[in-house]
Amino acid sequence: MGTPARVVEAFAGLQTNDSRLQALHALLPQLTPYEWRKLHALTSARSFHCDIIGQLPIELVAHIFAYLDTSSPYRLQCVSRRWSRTLRSLHVLKQSLNHWYQHTVDLSTADHAVCEQKARRIHAFRNGKPRCCFKFYPADDMPSPILTGDFLVWLSCPEPPHLARLVYMFNLKSWTLRSVSGEAREHIRAIYASDHLVVMTTSRNICYVSTLSGHGQKKFRVPSNSFFNTVACRGRTVACASSHVDHISIYVWDYDTKCGKSFQIVQNPSHHFFNKQLLEFIYIGHEAVECLSLTRIRCTHRHDIALLLQPDTKTIVVFGDIICSKEVALQLDTCDNMPGPIIYSRFTYDGVCLNTSHGSWKLLGSVQLDASEFVPVDHNGRFATRIKGKRSVVLDVQTYVQFDEQLNKFIAISDASSQFTAWWKDTCYGLGPTEQHSEPHVILAHMDPGYILSRLHFLMMDEMGGYSIPIVLNEDYVIRNVIDTVYLLCFNDSENRPKQGGSFFGIGEFEVLGNSLE
Repeated sequence: MGTPARVVEAFAGLQTNDSRLQALHALLPQLTPYEWRKLHALTSARSFHCDIIGQLPIELVAHIFAYLDTSSPYRLQCVSRRWSRTLRSLHVLKQSLNHWYQHTVDLSTADHAVCEQKARRIHAFRNGKPRCCFKFYPADDMPSPILTGDFLVWLSCPEPPHLARLVYMFNLKSWTLRSVSGEAREHIRAIYASDHLVVMTTSRNICYVSTLSGHGQKKFRVPSNSFFNTVACRGRTVACASSHVDHISIYVWDYDTKCGKSFQIVQNPSHHFFNKQLLEFIYIGHEAVECLSLTRIRCTHRHDIALLLQPDTKTIVVFGDIICSKEVALQLDTCDNMPGPIIYSRFTYDGVCLNTSHGSWKLLGSVQLDASEFVPVDHNGRFATRIKGKRSVVLDVQTYVQFDEQLNKFIAISDASSQFTAWWKDTCYGLGPTEQHSEPHVILAHMDPGYILSRLHFLMMDEMGGYSIPIVLNEDYVIRNVIDTVYLLCFNDSENRPKQGGSFFGIGEFEVLGNSLE
């Protein structure tokens, strides 16, 4: 009879995995039920987990996390001390940050403290945990504020509205306020802003342009105030356009040189604007519908247009609708022979058409473009806009889309048609009900890995009627304007922000809602 030691010795003497597996298969049928239970207890107590991340070289760990969610290295530091040390390494942090910034931010010389601060800020933004929150009560109305970088820009609108003469630029990081106005303090019609400039249009055909710091104000004049119906600003360049029945006039002005260029878009085979087939269409009036007769009229449609400047390449993308009548959408008066609801072409500043395309989706009823609503949603040339479809006299339907200038096409965003939703990369903040609450609350959502909603308690919409102005945001700030109240969420650090409320530069009051809510 063999002893247990000799059985173990014989099993250890087997040289290959196949031979050891054959021995196990031969042994198992010999076990009694009691021995099976004992074997099961022994194997259940044994852990077969392997910490791959903890054992791999840092370079491979960084490569793995480059394919995961941007916040993963920061979020998973709590798994274990080994994971914490590995995921805090500079190599892993830089790889993850490069994925988020799409190599638009130079991190080659950034040290560990800088990278960790950026990672913490991104994690806070994507999880709705601001460093501090403020609530403002401005003395005058603040309609449609513009957020660009660290600056919040708005037109002060006292009563009556024609007294709107001051534009404020509030630096959210340094907590400083500047104001600009026209030379004669004339009425300001509208404002626009880029990461360098503030643009003010007036009813006197004059456009004032200033830097965000409030210095170096310059101006240019346009032939007609209709040019101010469509204005765009990007970098240190301003563009405006006037739409007519048979042409579109474009004017592009450079802040540094104070020089402008103009060109016209007329009927041309190189683009879809003013296509010959659009000059006539079938119109069915109410009386004609009743008697089933058709009346043919000449189309007087003026394209609703929007502009997207591309200063680096000295080009401009002109967007236009294709619907003829904006007045009575119930009538069947659409130019339905075009490829889609939005057409767009890329022109040089000299008016040469480089390419033309169209939106690939269909909207019912007349379509209207927001001439100033191309808001950046990432660091690499993707912009958000809303397209309004008018299905009836009283019903407007807005579709939220993004335009990628690298791909030169529109990208539809699912579950984001609300006009109260704003996006930065894969994260959005918006207004809407949650599963637990039917009332509108501020919500946070992620597109990846899934569309997840979570309510932010500190921004409950308790003000009645505060559902009218969309949220504006970037990765550092979220701003919500509610009637006479403005909420500010800050995700970056600054020693200049106040710790308690008080007077807001003499033009209102503010209070601090919280600090370090992470």
